[in-house]
Amino acid sequence: MTSTNTTIATLFNDHRADVVLRTSDLVDFRIHTLVLSLVSPVFDSMFSLPQPPDAEDALPVISVSESSRTLEKCLGFCYPAGDPELADLNDVEDMLEVMSKYDVEEVKKRVRKSLLAPIFLENEPLRVFAIAQRYHLEYETRRAALYTLRRPQFKAYCAELEHISAGPYYRLAEYGARCRTAAAHVATVPNFNWIPRAFTWFLCRENSSLDTEFRSSNSTRKMDRKHWWLAYMRAVSAALADIPWFNTPKISQEIDVAMNKALACNTCRESIITEMRTSNQLLAAEVERVVTEVSQMYYHTC
Repeated sequence: MTSTNTTIATLFNDHRADVVLRTSDLVDFRIHTLVLSLVSPVFDSMFSLPQPPDAEDALPVISVSESSRTLEKCLGFCYPAGDPELADLNDVEDMLEVMSKYDVEEVKKRVRKSLLAPIFLENEPLRVFAIAQRYHLEYETRRAALYTLRRPQFKAYCAELEHISAGPYYRLAEYGARCRTAAAHVATVPNFNWIPRAFTWFLCRENSSLDTEFRSSNSTRKMDRKHWWLAYMRAVSAALADIPWFNTPKISQEIDVAMNKALACNTCRESIITEMRTSNQLLAAEVERVVTEVSQMYYHTC
């Protein structure tokens, strides 16, 4: 080993090692060929070729293109010493790249789980989608596509999109648009077939023009367009057209507005708390159903 090289002071500096992997930033990893040969056919072939020994410790030296940071994490997954932490999506993408290069398929499955960590799916779903597409990870693509719906209609960009074709991105945008349309339709007059029974507010006559007709699952009903519940449905429909997911801050705000109006009504306030909870559970379930239906058309099952 020359004076320009350093040896990493970790598990990969074992005196029983039988080969040295030298990284692009000239860090030496003394490793055990048996361990890597068992998990990677590429490493197995590499170790079968004659390699020049290092001048100092006489072990064969193989130069690799990875940085020491990347190689250390890769070897951490390959060795039986506990998986290293992948703190951000750059780390996950680097690992997928190196695992693909060295054909470490069984170990790669553990890296794929990291890609679906809640912190990534909830905060950066578009990046997760692009990474999953790049490495042909179908299940991860489906999950990430679903989580993109929890953001407003996107005109977003991330660097990872440069590594995929326009087709997957176009289909993702089309998928989002169809999910938003389907979800908004759930709360749009006159199609309320997801309502299985009459709620107290259907009998309310405080606004009595009865100028709006709609269908529940077992009958056709009429209400005043200005009634608080129909106003609430219009607000929810608009919110779902932006984010086709019921549990959002915007819909929570609209629930508060509707509840305050209902509590001011002599007819509605008597059972509003339990009935509104039931109604919202039915509405949320129907939104989930129609979004799942669209998802299955684009990404099979999520």
